[in-house]
Amino acid sequence: MNSTIVSKMVGTILSLLPLQAEADYLLARRVPTGRQVLEIVRLDQDKEKEIDVLTNNLLLKYFTESGSGTILSVPFVYKSSPTQETEGLGDLSLTTIQILELTSGWTIAPYLKVRFPTGDFDPKKLSPGNGRFDLSLGMAHTYTTSHLELDTLTEYTFQTTNPKTGVDPGDVFHGSLSIAYTHPGFWVGVEGLVKQTGEDQKYDQSIKKSARTIALGPETRFSLGRGFLLQLGGKLDNKDNISLEGRIFYNF
Repeated sequence: MNSTIVSKMVGTILSLLPLQAEADYLLARRVPTGRQVLEIVRLDQDKEKEIDVLTNNLLLKYFTESGSGTILSVPFVYKSSPTQETEGLGDLSLTTIQILELTSGWTIAPYLKVRFPTGDFDPKKLSPGNGRFDLSLGMAHTYTTSHLELDTLTEYTFQTTNPKTGVDPGDVFHGSLSIAYTHPGFWVGVEGLVKQTGEDQKYDQSIKKSARTIALGPETRFSLGRGFLLQLGGKLDNKDNISLEGRIFYNF
């Protein structure tokens, strides 16, 4: 894995440590009302394409007392391969979500997300953007007891044709499950995910077969006092690719 991109990720996480934060998750995981900022720093590895991707994703969130919310995702992307590098603003996305508490400790959250082609895209080289619109429909679920948290997420993404390449990348299904032990100020667990991608087509001709990715890895979340919370995790998939992620939460 590229040492430059790893050092960028570590430096970004360390630079954000002075933030004051509260425990909450992106979707159904006990999101409080009001305005929030969630910073996600993610590193993804693709050994087949020999590309490492570092995404510094800033999420601006607002939730009402009724549980309805809006999330604006602003990603800054750095990509690296053996022959080239690129960085810049990625594709912005806007999510609308409704959190529903069914019983005490049991919530679900249906959501709709639209991704816009705001990032630069050049089909002849690495680019921070994908050059197309995407529409995602999903459902998040959380069940908690005094020392147990169970989370699931299912999402189906309709990916549109890229007008610059004529490639229809096919739709994507994503499902994840995490189980964790919880304690005041500390949380540790394991998360697994399955991702099924459709076949790529160009002018109704198949150019890439559908693929399935299965990944598993640990997660931990802990408080450093004064309301600050940090979450770290990593996964290894069935293609030996590694992904690392750090999250920092901030209420204002």
